[in-house]
Formats: sequence, C-alpha cells, structure tokens
Amino acid sequence: MGLITSGLNDRQQFIGDLSECNGVGPYWHLTMTNKNKKLNSMTHDLRAEMLIHARKLHLKDLNGYKEWCRANGFQASLRKSQPQRKRELDLFRRKTAEA
Repeated sequence: MGLITSGLNDRQQFIGDLSECNGVGPYWHLTMTNKNKKLNSMTHDLRAEMLIHARKLHLKDLNGYKEWCRANGFQASLRKSQPQRKRELDLFRRKTAEA
C-alpha cells in the first residue's frame, strides 16, 4: 500500500490503508472533523438567529415557534428566508393589532 507503518497501531494503519484506497488521503478524518465543526457552528448560528425571530413573535423557545408556525399556516422549519420571516412578523402584527 505504500504507507510507512513504523510507530502506527493497527487502527491507524487500517485508517491509512482505507483512505489510500479511497483516494481521499491519509488525513481524511481530520478534514471531516473540521467540516463537522463548521456545520455545528452554522447550526448554532441558525438556531440563535431563529430564536431572536421567535422572540419577536413573543415566543419563548423554538418549539413554541414551530407550533406557532403550524397553527398559522407556515412551514415549521428553522431554515427560512428574510421574506418568509417578514410574512410571519406581518401576520403577528396584524393579529396583535386586531386583539
């Protein structure tokens, strides 16, 4: 396989052999770890942004936000564009003004 195995345990050797066979290089697991960290960071940012939006609708958490969305005919998703959020806020303001 062409890898230098001195100082490697069996697991490290297996990972090296596997990555060499798949053509992804011997450090693929480090790259995936960095990608996972980036995804976790993006998910955290999205959740924080949507929590701010939920609070504008006078909701305390994201579960309450999802319930509010379903009850008002909106998609119960956290991935929403600015225009989608604006429509939700517009509806909230109309309902609040009518009350």
